[in-house]
Amino acid sequence: MGKILALSLPELAGGFRLAGLDTVSVRSDEETYRALIQTTHDRSYEIIVLPQEHLTNLDERKRKEIDHLTEQVVVPIPMTNLENQPSPKGFVSELVRRAIGFQVKV
Repeated sequence: MGKILALSLPELAGGFRLAGLDTVSVRSDEETYRALIQTTHDRSYEIIVLPQEHLTNLDERKRKEIDHLTEQVVVPIPMTNLENQPSPKGFVSELVRRAIGFQVKV
């Protein structure tokens, strides 16, 4: 069974560790990108959680590179500006859309 890795903002890393996840603190979009690329070679992680804000700030080329390199499930979650996030239903719908490539009505 694979493990879950959280690429987390430093102020949230302790919470992920308390939940039992391996954690790497990232402060910027570029740090997140580099850490994600490094972990794609480590097959012990099946799920990688990372800041949604950092992923959306990457340029299109880097996002496509991530999609092609990773066999792991990459789960972007909001870690800042939490009051303006979609409903849980919308969040799950977006995750499914990213995973399979088209929108499914939930």
